[in-house]
Amino acid sequence: PVESPEAKACDAQLAIGDLGLQRAGRFAHQLDLGAAWMEWTGSPFVYAVWLVRQESVLGAIGKYLMDAPKRVHKTIPQLAVEASEELGLTNDLCVGYLTDSLQFTLDGEALIGLQRFLTLAAAEHHRLREIVPDLPALGVEIPVTI
Repeated sequence: PVESPEAKACDAQLAIGDLGLQRAGRFAHQLDLGAAWMEWTGSPFVYAVWLVRQESVLGAIGKYLMDAPKRVHKTIPQLAVEASEELGLTNDLCVGYLTDSLQFTLDGEALIGLQRFLTLAAAEHHRLREIVPDLPALGVEIPVTI
């Protein structure tokens, strides 16, 4: 827990998601990792992605997954109300986070950012190279020698 004696004794803490929103502006030194990545690389940072092999996206389940971004955008107003009440944040902050900070599709800019991250990570962490061969199926060329 971030308020534990162990956490308080640390020089730094990582706060993401709900906790990051709640703790924003409460410390003398803060770093938005997504903004820092964007400044360094010029590309957005992909924090998470759901990957499915193309041959697996068939029938009703595939259509449901492909249409998910459209459904999410319709529910953002209600999600923002619920989040603001639960987290003690303003509704405007929650709407802004859900509409401006989160992206529900993987576009070209995001793919470039993901490619850059995977290339750098694979150069430092050799175990990651085991999954890199599967990524070109997404149309992402990873310039890493395997």
